[in-house]
Amino acid sequence: MAQAKAMTNGSAKNVSMDDLADQIQTLKSEIGTLTSTMGEYARQQGETAIAQSKEAAQSAVAAGSDKLATAEKAVAALPEEAAIVVREKPMTAIAVAAGIGFLVGMISGRK
Repeated sequence: MAQAKAMTNGSAKNVSMDDLADQIQTLKSEIGTLTSTMGEYARQQGETAIAQSKEAAQSAVAAGSDKLATAEKAVAALPEEAAIVVREKPMTAIAVAAGIGFLVGMISGRK
């Protein structure tokens, strides 16, 4: 059988082809294990990222729903508030309405 000389720590050592083949087979096995481990790690990281994204999306939806409810309440209260202002300050309301009408007339008359 063929033998090769390998240098280890400065001294020559005889290594047989069978030893090299065994070492290569061990290396292949370890690379396979490492690849499998890295794949499992990547899968776990992906699942974690997906879970965090879903949680962030649900949080954003909840916050948006709260803000939408607040805005809807504010919009629903506008007509009542406008009626109160008109009753309390009728001349101001008429002046504002006239000003808005004048502006709309100016804008639509320019075309």
